[in-house]
Amino acid sequence: MRRAIAAFLLLVSACATAPEIKPPPPPADPYLAIILPAAKEAAPEARTAIARERMRGWVWSLAAPPSAPEPQSAWVAEGLGDFLAIRARLRAGLATPEEAAAEFDAALKAHDAAPAQPNAARALLLALKWDEHVRQKSAGALDLDDVMKAAHERRALVPTETTGFLDRLLNAAWGGAQVNLRDDLARYITGRARIAPPEAMFGGCLVSTTVLTHGFDTGFDHQGSLAAKTVRGVVRNGPAWMSGLRNGMKLESLSLTPGDTTREVVAATVDARGRKRTIRYWPYADEDQEVRKLQLRQGMTTEQTAACGEAMAGL
Repeated sequence: MRRAIAAFLLLVSACATAPEIKPPPPPADPYLAIILPAAKEAAPEARTAIARERMRGWVWSLAAPPSAPEPQSAWVAEGLGDFLAIRARLRAGLATPEEAAAEFDAALKAHDAAPAQPNAARALLLALKWDEHVRQKSAGALDLDDVMKAAHERRALVPTETTGFLDRLLNAAWGGAQVNLRDDLARYITGRARIAPPEAMFGGCLVSTTVLTHGFDTGFDHQGSLAAKTVRGVVRNGPAWMSGLRNGMKLESLSLTPGDTTREVVAATVDARGRKRTIRYWPYADEDQEVRKLQLRQGMTTEQTAACGEAMAGL
């Protein structure tokens, strides 16, 4: 009995003095490793630019020698980097879900202003589209991060491979997620078709909407008039004409926001007889136009918005 008690006390003593076994640290997040600490230590107004520049460089490294970059490589890499920079800032706590949605929407607005233009906004929207495609294809198990990871792993494994930048993306999407991007590359990068984002992304918390609104038309050459300080190019029976604006009036000041039909045009003028007059009118065109928007789903709770931020961050 005494031996049993002694053995028990020895066991208790050993358990009390045994070192605590700690789990291994989680693997480092590659996006955070790229943007931090530089983005976090920078002034708030500079953080977006720093994260964007660094993520663009990381994406662009896929086109490093001996690869021969295609003409489209630069702007595609920029847009992919911009998408990943938003994702990285969300992970680092340097952006809110609302700010991320606003940046996605700004890219959509830039694309719609010049739908055939090959630029970073086009490629960012493609990244959104591809991310959702991979999510749907894999039932949420994978996303665009896995495609980029596969592309970089292949680049490191075979550094002498001369595969071009776009082919690296194509191969990584197929090999890493069984997603074929060939049609998208032909349609949106080579063919420059207008991009339509998915109606719902990230589990439905980011939505794409289209509303019909007034087209924008000032009814005169507002840029030329402002430069000359004289009203020019007034279209007869247009919105400026109907409000009393006439060619030859002196233009003392002009307030308008191009493309924005929610703000009046306000022109301070002086007519040929020296009479000052402030002319105000809405810049409505004769034809309505479609306005597309990317935004967070309305009515979400604080917890749902936070969860949306994690989804957009790829977490």
